[in-house]
Amino acid sequence: MLDYHPFAEPVLSDPYPFYRRLRDEKPVLYLEEFDAWFVSRFEDIWSTLQQSRSLTTGYGVTPDQLLDPRREPNPAIDMLALMDPPEHTHVRAGIRGLFTPGFVTGLEPDTREIVRRYVEALARKGGGDLLNDFGLRISVRVAARIIGLPESDADMLARLVASFFHREPGQAGITPAGFEAIGELTAYMIDHVGRRRRGGAPGEDVIGLLAGLGLEDAAIAAHAQMLLIGGTETLPKVFAAGAQRLWQHPEQRALLAREPQRASAAFQEIARHDMPTQMLGRVVTKEIEVGAELLRPGQAVLFLWPSGNRDEREFTDPDRFDIERDAPRILSFGHGQHMCLGAHVARMEGRIMLEELLARLPHYEVLESEAVFMPSEFLRGFESLPVRC
Repeated sequence: MLDYHPFAEPVLSDPYPFYRRLRDEKPVLYLEEFDAWFVSRFEDIWSTLQQSRSLTTGYGVTPDQLLDPRREPNPAIDMLALMDPPEHTHVRAGIRGLFTPGFVTGLEPDTREIVRRYVEALARKGGGDLLNDFGLRISVRVAARIIGLPESDADMLARLVASFFHREPGQAGITPAGFEAIGELTAYMIDHVGRRRRGGAPGEDVIGLLAGLGLEDAAIAAHAQMLLIGGTETLPKVFAAGAQRLWQHPEQRALLAREPQRASAAFQEIARHDMPTQMLGRVVTKEIEVGAELLRPGQAVLFLWPSGNRDEREFTDPDRFDIERDAPRILSFGHGQHMCLGAHVARMEGRIMLEELLARLPHYEVLESEAVFMPSEFLRGFESLPVRC
């Protein structure tokens, strides 16, 4: 009997055996408890996300939002990830220039300087935490620059974002401390946007461009908050998982250190193999067929991204970690009209982090016994990954 449940302890501990069974036995699974469908095969996820006219993000996209049977639409959502066209198209187009390959190329020199700063800090101390002392400090600084937030606030912002995603054993969903952190972050954003507005909100950054679109302060703050969260928390977890995989496969780590031009493909494989986001979803607005199932209006549909990234129908030997794979399609940045706006930024950061870490510290040792791994129905991954250099 297939016993998948998103909050079950065995699933939280190791979801991949459950994902395999879902793909083989019930690739589109309905759970009456949530009035929600769970989609596990790559092609089903990929093709369903292209049918955007039959889906809405207006009820939310996260498990906390969609797995509440009492879910209701929010008619006044001012957050890019929770908007449908034409509002979504208008706002996204207004800031898209900050996330194009050309603009991201211009960020590389400063990003590399930031990465080298923290690589050198690891080297001086003889090691450190690859998540909190390295990946998180880099990602929040790059995100803050694009959004238009002061670097002096970066570590405080990273702490609030990390608290929001932290999960306690035996408790489903966001913790009370997480709700408090997101409230503090919201207040910070509204205050900062207000001060920028009073100063004329100049600048080629997210806040400046959104002010130029005529958005109100609360809307600008909400968009900026979403982009900060998206740009801060996920990348460090991806990178930490990749650093562990490379340590577990020393021949691949040595190859990447010798041939740093492989870093882009290596990061693509890391993002595929150990994607931390377990699910995001939509609510059905028009009857839609997924696999052999008929999804009806009002029902939620959750896309199990890591399952799709390990689908044997899309990838040969998908559980094998191989930096030479260079898969042409992965689900780690989503797909369709809500595909991750910062995908090019994340790929640039991940590539540079791999290049610089292995150029300076190619023989780092992961202290697995001291690592802290966080099971979660939403963002699963390391909370701490100590290394010795």
